[in-house]
Amino acid sequence: MNRRSKLPLPRALKMPLRDILRGVTAVADLTEEVLEPATALLPGPVHATFKSALATFEGAGARAVTPSIDAADIARAASYIKGKDSSRDALETFVNVLAFAWERAQTGNEDQYLLLSETVAAASLAVGSKGEVEAAEMRAADLLLALRKTNAASRMPGIPMSPGEEERAYIDQILLATTVWLLSERALDLAEEERLLELSRALVQAIGDEVRGSFADRDQLANQLRRLADHL
Repeated sequence: MNRRSKLPLPRALKMPLRDILRGVTAVADLTEEVLEPATALLPGPVHATFKSALATFEGAGARAVTPSIDAADIARAASYIKGKDSSRDALETFVNVLAFAWERAQTGNEDQYLLLSETVAAASLAVGSKGEVEAAEMRAADLLLALRKTNAASRMPGIPMSPGEEERAYIDQILLATTVWLLSERALDLAEEERLLELSRALVQAIGDEVRGSFADRDQLANQLRRLADHL
């Protein structure tokens, strides 16, 4: 009896397909020469089809993995981060909105290929959440610190790998800007919310080196979040 050789597959995927697909689309623009050291490790049949697979994912990947949100989702995510709604549905909505904000920040930034895993983010917040606290900014600070510790955002989300100094600053800016946006007063529609998100990112970029210092202490981070949200 002839046995077909099986391709070596991992025992269990460490992240869902949507996260893997986002990773594939992130490197789809790299040249074959740059990718050759990595693709050489793939089994023969996979190596042979790798290039065509990338071409397919490049066109469809972004549409498949970028979450679709509306103003109601943003309002619910804001309620979650402020401690007004701690349900599982609210957590999942918050993570979807976070992913939306992450994709918006990544658009047009070819210098960074950093990914966000909604699965890792949701798991870290489900464990790290303390429920309601005395002020919305304190709750937001707790969630932001918990999210930051889990490496949900990196070149390989969920893998215990410390990002470089530049990558850490980039990740912190996006996370801080998204949190400030959700802590601010809600806009009238989605278009205005998107403009508010852009304004929040610009505000966080403007404070520059203060961003890193903000994460050194929970109370300091909460005060920074409130101060910036008030500016919006």
